Amino acid sequence: MQHTYKISVNIPIKFEKKIAEVMEKEDRTKSWVIRQALEQYLSKKTSKPKTKATKQVAPVIEVPSYIDGQLWLDFVDVRKTLKPPPTEQATKLILSKLDKMYNKGMDPNEALSNSIENGWKGVFEPKQKRSTARGKASQDFFDIIGGST
Repeated sequence: MQHTYKISVNIPIKFEKKIAEVMEKEDRTKSWVIRQALEQYLSKKTSKPKTKATKQVAPVIEVPSYIDGQLWLDFVDVRKTLKPPPTEQATKLILSKLDKMYNKGMDPNEALSNSIENGWKGVFEPKQKRSTARGKASQDFFDIIGGST
């Protein structure tokens, strides 16, 4: 048994115009147009239940002892703000880069600090200090021409 209910609805003027257009185009009554619009609205509302986005939990990865733990956490925090947060694979690759730097005699903590300071998503080998290279070159130049510094 189907029940019929009469309801009174105040419709804004902008919708009244749209309803009039549909009534004329479809050759339908006002109540039919409103009922169809309401059915469409309700079917859209119920057909796609909203699911709450689950918060991604960062994988627990043990960092090597030569990496400052607090510095690593700061780097991960920066990565999370830059979007997207680091995946488990990205984290492994970053740690692999840091390990290579350590094996080359570089300080991986300096690379992490540079990345945090500059807002980089990755880590890069720290640049060599240029002042010592320039000083050596200029000293060699003065030795060649017989001058002194």
